[in-house]
Amino acid sequence: MRPKIVQNKSLSTSIKKRNPIKEAQSADHLKQQLILIEQEISEITSSLINAKAVSFRSSISRNNNWLANLQQNMVISAANKSAKWHEDRLISLHKEHKRLKILLEKVTGKFWSNEIRRWLALISITLIGLSIIGLMLMGLMTVLYLLPIWGSILIIFLLIKQKSPRTY
Repeated sequence: MRPKIVQNKSLSTSIKKRNPIKEAQSADHLKQQLILIEQEISEITSSLINAKAVSFRSSISRNNNWLANLQQNMVISAANKSAKWHEDRLISLHKEHKRLKILLEKVTGKFWSNEIRRWLALISITLIGLSIIGLMLMGLMTVLYLLPIWGSILIIFLLIKQKSPRTY
């Protein structure tokens, strides 16, 4: 029996014919989808802020009546459920926006330049953060190293000030 050879389809490098009209229509369609998602993101964000505001207003109101407390707990529960739904929807919309944006970049041919730009920004921010942390640690070590010297100077100053005659 001979073993079957499995061909990997992901390694195929076929030549594809470019159709600039279809790409332009696809780019326009992607841009329209991005605009719609951005509008929906702004609407969901404002709804999320409203839900959080309702929850906050309900939580700071003080009522001693048990019926009012029950109503307040129901309102807070409903507002928290609404806020959770809005947060989940917002996360999914941001993921969809990112996916469409990357797809648009691939269609327009700007994907790799933007990807390199993103990586350089990430590396730069990381290096700046590590440099700041390093400088803070060096400053802390310097302070700890000079602490005995400053302490001895302070003690000598206090001793000299204590022994000096006071003239008025």
